[in-house]
Amino acid sequence: LYRPQQSAELSQGKGLQRARKKLRGVGNRPLAQITGFEASIARERNWPNVVACHKNDPLASTWNFTQKRLGKRRIGGGATHGGRKKKEVVTAVCISSCGHFTIIGTENGRVERYNLQSGNFKAAYPKKAKKAHGLAVTGVAVDSVNLSLVSSSLDGCVKIWDFQEFKLLKMVVIPDLDYSGVGQKQMEEEEEEEEEEEDDE
Repeated sequence: LYRPQQSAELSQGKGLQRARKKLRGVGNRPLAQITGFEASIARERNWPNVVACHKNDPLASTWNFTQKRLGKRRIGGGATHGGRKKKEVVTAVCISSCGHFTIIGTENGRVERYNLQSGNFKAAYPKKAKKAHGLAVTGVAVDSVNLSLVSSSLDGCVKIWDFQEFKLLKMVVIPDLDYSGVGQKQMEEEEEEEEEEEDDE
């Protein structure tokens, strides 16, 4: 049963107070508009359980729904991965079913996993140097048992990854969305790699 009293705004804390003083306007926010978010009830009393990405922001924000406030750490966007100088805007986020990890996708096609409690970078999909996608990531999702991760992109590709091993399991190219031909090129490259691996065996 829904009650109006359950509605609440998650506080941005002192950051909001500083923004109001600086911009001299009631209602101004230090964080840009939210372009995507995900919440999980798992571990909600232990650490932040809401992750959001923001317009033109290279870092995802975390929130604690139980305490109705902004988390202490912001995540991703290249800030902790390999010392990349150019930070990439976060375009998609999700939380694993266990509540321990958050997955982010970036404007340059990277898909990365972070520890939600500490904010530390764990690994990228795939673990090799190349990116997960040729264009911006539009969505990421993890199954209910942390076995598979699905990512989609403007390159017209939907990819299924082994969540634990960071390996690509399957790729589907949607021709109607592959405007630039990037997806088809990736498919051909993956097929060539598979053939080379078979020859090595």
